[in-house]
Formats: sequence, structure tokens, C-alpha cells
Amino acid sequence: MKPAVGFLRLVPPTGAGLVACMTSVHQIGTFAPSACVDPVPTLSAMPPEERPKMIDSHDYTLILRGTGPKTGTLTDQTLEVALDVASPPEFGGPGGVWSPEHLFLASLSACLMTTFRAIADGSGVEVLGYSDDAVGHLQRGEDRLYRMDRVTLRPRIMVSRAQADRALRLIQKAEAACLISRSVNSEIVMEPDIQVIEPVG
Repeated sequence: MKPAVGFLRLVPPTGAGLVACMTSVHQIGTFAPSACVDPVPTLSAMPPEERPKMIDSHDYTLILRGTGPKTGTLTDQTLEVALDVASPPEFGGPGGVWSPEHLFLASLSACLMTTFRAIADGSGVEVLGYSDDAVGHLQRGEDRLYRMDRVTLRPRIMVSRAQADRALRLIQKAEAACLISRSVNSEIVMEPDIQVIEPVG
């Protein structure tokens, strides 16, 4: 993994209070407000007996049913929603459907987010917003075979000024701990952007 380069940005809120309900960032300094909901209790706020127990091992399963030459459907007994998958258009797929390439990139991006949120919760860091614009680079090698040789993750994390430095350290810790990135041999480049939300008044 290349060393992470962090950015600290001051993002002015557009309304009164800490703007804890504005979680989707489209561009620096611009918000798309989401509905305010009761926050989920953090791990640090839970009594020890109610916190999730760590596991030593677990088997994850899925069922794939082919629906065409280059299409299929993913299901699992523990999941309510089936997912259509297909080859990407670059390899003759229909387009508009999740591909293995998308899912590979999604697993790395989602793992970083969930690992970071778990570490942040346990450390008492309140995350006011999180987004990622991830890119996976596909490369054909000298052996004429393809692989994802590089993945760039660009997590944008919104926190208060007092927690900005800690958030940067924790996202770096999360990248090192993410079980998906630890399971692949692609180069993982992380470019975190810590955005500071200031209270009004």
C-alpha cells in the first residue's frame, strides 16, 4: 500500500447547529441533506455485555444461478435481496448490471468504510458523514491475462474540528486492518479527505 496522504478541509455548514443530518458530499463545501434519524449507539456507548463478540473464523456463502451466457443472479439464505450480475460491456456483457469488477471494487470500498466506522465507534469519534469515490484499474499483463493491479480509495470523512486529526489516524488504521484489502494482492492507494464541520453560533 502506498502511504496515505490526508487532506483537512473546513466545510462551512449551511444551516444552524452542527449539521449532523447532512451526510452526502457531492463536492467540497456542498451538501445534499438527508433525513434526520436517531443515531445508532456507538460501541463505546454500549455496555460491555451488549457489544458484539469478536469471532475467530466464519464461512460466508452465496448461491449463483446462471440466467444467460454472461448473466446470473446472486442470492443467499441470509439475504432478502437478490443481485443480478453480468460481464461488463468491455467483455461482451449487457451493461447496466453489477459486474465482478464492480463487486471487487465495492468490497474494498465497503470494507474500508465499515472497518473505519467500527474503529471510530470504539474510539468515541463521531462521524458526521462518509463517502468514497473509488477507482479500480484493470490491466492486461505480459501473460495476456487481466487483473486489477491498482485500486484507489478516496474516503471523504466529515467530523468536528476537535476530532479531525484522530479521524485521519483512524482511517489509516482501518485501511491496514480491512480484511478485504489484506486478502488481495492489488496495490491499494488511499487518499483520505477529512472535512471539518463547524457549528454555527
